[in-house]
Amino acid sequence: MTTRPRRERPHYFARLWAEFGRMGGEHDAFIKVIIVERIIKAIVLIALAIGLLFAGRNGLLTQWADYAQDQLNLNAGHNVIVQLLFRLLAYGATSPTQPPLRSAPSPMHCSKAQKASGWRCAAAGPST
Repeated sequence: MTTRPRRERPHYFARLWAEFGRMGGEHDAFIKVIIVERIIKAIVLIALAIGLLFAGRNGLLTQWADYAQDQLNLNAGHNVIVQLLFRLLAYGATSPTQPPLRSAPSPMHCSKAQKASGWRCAAAGPST
């Protein structure tokens, strides 16, 4: 019996390089667009992450946060919003026109005072 010489298998990187050189299945144009779009998104996100790290190390993020807080008046507290809501509610209740918060009385139940103040009660029939 003779032994055959064992053929050496190519190195991993040589096989990898050959695999990269092979022509794979052709992609549609739409698939290519999706691939390119995802590569661009990844590059942009990596650039933004590096920019944030740089800005954080130099103290720019703290400066930007302080500037935004001053400009937006974020340290005023939540009471401002509550006060604005109460003012809006009070305005709606005392508006000279018929407000949405107060429903008009039914035409069947108009009193003489309501008729005198301008409520539309004449649609119910002849007034007495």
